[in-house]
Amino acid sequence: MNFKTIKIEDAKHHGSSGASPVILCCIVCLLTAQFAHAQQPIECNGMQVGTVSFTAAGGGVTGGFTSTIDTDGDGKASLAEAAAKCDEDHFNWYQIVTSDTSPPNDAGGTALVPPYVDPPPGGYDTQWADNLPWYFDEGPDPPGGTGGFQDGFNIDDVVQDPNGDGV
Repeated sequence: MNFKTIKIEDAKHHGSSGASPVILCCIVCLLTAQFAHAQQPIECNGMQVGTVSFTAAGGGVTGGFTSTIDTDGDGKASLAEAAAKCDEDHFNWYQIVTSDTSPPNDAGGTALVPPYVDPPPGGYDTQWADNLPWYFDEGPDPPGGTGGFQDGFNIDDVVQDPNGDGV
């Protein structure tokens, strides 16, 4: 595994006015057949708050964040506690495509050229997305009948929070 960048940033610095603060874990890595699974500790404010894991299989990459923070002493680490330790509201994902043999078009029909943010602002010509740079949409879904909208890409649809703390 060759990690090129690990950084934590605040969404307020990315022009997302009116949006809740979001912690950004941007991990750019090279996954090869030799390293089909990897884990990377994530730190902020000088403390490890969790681990990002990735698995390359079947032509794709899956991954997730697991919190290591339990500040209320209940014996359960939670996403809310990790976000609070980072002085943030919640987490989202930021993804950059660095290589693409068949690049898609953005929502305006312009062919994308790597590197590009996935999804681009407004989404793709076949898939709606909000205008924030995060992988998962924030805020309400668009009005019914919006072209290219697929339910399941909102942060509220995908965050798995076994502790039920809502973050």
